[in-house]
Amino acid sequence: MKKSFHKVWPWLASSVLLTACGADVAAVYERTLYHTNVFENNYYVDEVLLDTFAEEHITNVDATFEIDASQITQTIPTSNDDANGDQFALNHKLSLALPAVNYGIESKLFDGILYCTDAQRLSKSRLQLRPSGMGYLFPSPLQSSANQTLGLFMKAGADTDAGAEHIQDLNVQFTIFKTSGNGYSAIKLNLEITDLVTTFYPGYYQISLPANTLDGTIGFGFTYEIVNPLPSNDLQTLTGIFLYEVLFPSSIF
Repeated sequence: MKKSFHKVWPWLASSVLLTACGADVAAVYERTLYHTNVFENNYYVDEVLLDTFAEEHITNVDATFEIDASQITQTIPTSNDDANGDQFALNHKLSLALPAVNYGIESKLFDGILYCTDAQRLSKSRLQLRPSGMGYLFPSPLQSSANQTLGLFMKAGADTDAGAEHIQDLNVQFTIFKTSGNGYSAIKLNLEITDLVTTFYPGYYQISLPANTLDGTIGFGFTYEIVNPLPSNDLQTLTGIFLYEVLFPSSIF
């Protein structure tokens, strides 16, 4: 059974810090967790959106932003040494501002690593998500953000390279959660993603938000819907979104 990282903060001090490309992940989780030759077995299993940020714990929705493709800065790195790729991710990775997120399988999203060469589907650097997505609870809240920016490195994924080509347009709902009384308030960001990257290197998608929108953020949720998917019985088992990094550039925790 998958161990819930979000329920084990007391033992972080004795946990193993994950090194480049998650080489030590086996010390915290089963060696083959989300890292096998069978695509369907690599989907990340979320507990946070179903538990911590479940609907009954959301006291109110403070705002909803409809963000179309023209408001999203899209950058497509072309190689490992592209200045808009690895180096950008390493310079702005969340673990620089919040070192506690360096632990656990979810640390893949905060370590600045966009590409790992390994024999198991190159899966060490990313989380493979179904449309139901995932949630994450930070160990401490975001205090302030100079630029109020949010960035995602991601691409379409499938059991075969050609299988992802039909996933070109995506509706992403990125939800920001903040503490509110005994529960959480939510700010929903509905993102229109067009021309989604489908091969090799993930694309980078960044948005800027109004002043103070990110301040107090204690966690996030990521879900998506494929626009005009090809009718197929394999959509739930052989396609997905590969999420590599979640960035909050210029933020202080």
